[in-house]
Amino acid sequence: MNKIAIFMNDQKSHVYDLAESITAFFEEHGVQVYHPKEKPGFSCVGDIEQTYLDGFSSVDMILVLGGDGTILAVTHLLTDWNLPILGINMGKMGFLAEVELENLFAALEDVIAGNYSIDERMMIGADIVRSGETVAKLYGLNDIIVNKGILARTVVIDIYVDGEFVIEYPSDGVIVATPTGSTAYSLSAGGPIVDPNLSLMVINGVCPHLLHARPLVVSGHAKVDIVFHSNTAKGVVTADGQHPFFLEDLDHIQISSFDKKARLVRLGEKHFYDTLNNKLRERFSRRV
Repeated sequence: MNKIAIFMNDQKSHVYDLAESITAFFEEHGVQVYHPKEKPGFSCVGDIEQTYLDGFSSVDMILVLGGDGTILAVTHLLTDWNLPILGINMGKMGFLAEVELENLFAALEDVIAGNYSIDERMMIGADIVRSGETVAKLYGLNDIIVNKGILARTVVIDIYVDGEFVIEYPSDGVIVATPTGSTAYSLSAGGPIVDPNLSLMVINGVCPHLLHARPLVVSGHAKVDIVFHSNTAKGVVTADGQHPFFLEDLDHIQISSFDKKARLVRLGEKHFYDTLNNKLRERFSRRV
């Protein structure tokens, strides 16, 4: 371990102080911290200068201070660099984060000693096709979501898998989730929890106006084509709740596995189901 970089959600309380403490800790252990003048921190909603990104060719690992949203934003930003990401949880749920604040410096000692593994997670990409032309491309670690937009009106969404018609959803929208995203919005919409090591996609309607509508699990090699129908209002498609693109009637959202994977740093022998139980128990336990 020679060099790390720190990204942060600068809306979190005391995050700059924490970043400075982490920087001092690494430098005391002979690890350089990439700290360009152009951008001292990271915000989920901020723009990152290209000059900041150009320095990542020499970085060995990314530390992310924030919640799952910050980790997802960094994953989007740094996909081309294929760097391992270690999440330090400063959010509420923290499914993607590996380290809680109370264990921070013990975890960093393990990182310096090389006592960690890399968990590769499937990502998905979407081409938005309008009148036969690709007008936008998105990719996500959690999910691609097609939604009705700002008006409280039902839209109609046709689902095709590998060219075969599956179902017509009169609904508020549809979620196509990865195994990682199965514990996010898809779970709230009644979808299954999926082991993150699998390669598959979960197709899940949002408030479908059908008695027989159920989540559908398809192969990670499948090609999913969503056709958006609404002649009264525009819809919107997002990737991991970010990068919204507005849809028009008869737009196609063509979704398949992305050619790159997210690389998350894992410490110790924790298992997915332990994390699942702990995080859900923390999130939904009574607050006092």
